[in-house]
Amino acid sequence: MKKILLLIMSMLSYHSYAACDESWKKADYEQNIHSYKVINKTFFHSTPDDNSKNNKLFLISNDTFVGFLKSGGYEFGRYTRKDGSIVMGWLKDDDLSETEKTNTPEFNGTDFSIYSPNGNIELSSSFEEFYKAWGKCGKNEQLETGAWSNYISKGDETYKYFDNYWKGFIIRSSNINYKHFGDDFDLYRITTITVINNKYITGRGIYIGMNKNEIINAYGEPTSRSKDKISYHFKNNTLTFMLDNDVIKNIILEESIL
Repeated sequence: MKKILLLIMSMLSYHSYAACDESWKKADYEQNIHSYKVINKTFFHSTPDDNSKNNKLFLISNDTFVGFLKSGGYEFGRYTRKDGSIVMGWLKDDDLSETEKTNTPEFNGTDFSIYSPNGNIELSSSFEEFYKAWGKCGKNEQLETGAWSNYISKGDETYKYFDNYWKGFIIRSSNINYKHFGDDFDLYRITTITVINNKYITGRGIYIGMNKNEIINAYGEPTSRSKDKISYHFKNNTLTFMLDNDVIKNIILEESIL
């Protein structure tokens, strides 16, 4: 009985981990930036695959969708709700009609998130909520070394943080700017996201392995650039693409201390 229980636990652990990082292919899509009108009710898909439909998330006729990537008969992009929030995912080409003019939005506060079939990872969001979906497949190196937290200071303020490691990305959770947000000192938010493999894409369809021209196609002229990086700033947040011979090697989303 004990052996059977261990086997079941092992199987559950494997499938839980696979759902976090190994159940979808690496990003290898064609950049295709266009604005679309929805012509038929269409459902979002988590990947460009018929079997990944989300039956609870859909657009209706005349909704506007901005696409950034193409794969087979699907377009990856985003829809902006009336409240300004963003829905990202894949829609079927057959349900979309390309408009005459492509309206790509200016870089703004909705651009600080990473998309994956396991769920979006949003800068400045609650680390506790994020961990409910991703904690089962992560590795918290701070706990392994026995340290409760590290510290960072600016002026008279001292903040604490943890670095948390997953297979394709690193999350820094911290309490920086807790007074500004009216948070408790012990509440942690996601304040840095570092993407280190090409299974994760930005909200405008950029992933590791793409080139600097594709970045500018999607985001427009950067706030700053150098030989090894391109950066976009909005308020105290920064989106940076680290380059090697004009090819993206890392993507960093970071909140700065106010």
